[in-house]
Amino acid sequence: MNDKTAYGSIATAYYAIFSFLQVQPFYSTTAGYGFKTVYAAFDRVNFEEAWSFGKRLEFTKGTFERQPCFQAPCMVFSNGIVILTEAEFLEASSNGFAFELVGKSGKVVGKVNPQAFRDALKLKSKLGPAAAPSVSSSAEQVVAGQEGNQ
Repeated sequence: MNDKTAYGSIATAYYAIFSFLQVQPFYSTTAGYGFKTVYAAFDRVNFEEAWSFGKRLEFTKGTFERQPCFQAPCMVFSNGIVILTEAEFLEASSNGFAFELVGKSGKVVGKVNPQAFRDALKLKSKLGPAAAPSVSSSAEQVVAGQEGNQ
């Protein structure tokens, strides 16, 4: 695989006392535009879908991990990838991006600042020429490539 990826800065999209959602926008020469999600809470989370203003977004569920702890409840981390079109990503770099992650256990509403998307675009320009992205199977590759960067 000859994937090159430009990652924007990590941004907090949602924060509460016992949970948070962080995202990291990216451009991948194989997956295209999107952002990685990492949600942490003391309850079980199982997101299946991503939405933005009534539009369902392409969402790939990543890993689910319970942190070691000595008494319940324990912190649980869940990650995934949201794929955006180039137009959506460029719009997000100007205005930010509001979205929801939805699952059987509930939903989380987040908003990402535009600077995180601009950071990814700035680095994208340094990647050089790219092949046309193949979205269908490439999101899993981006998730796998980011598991060690949490």
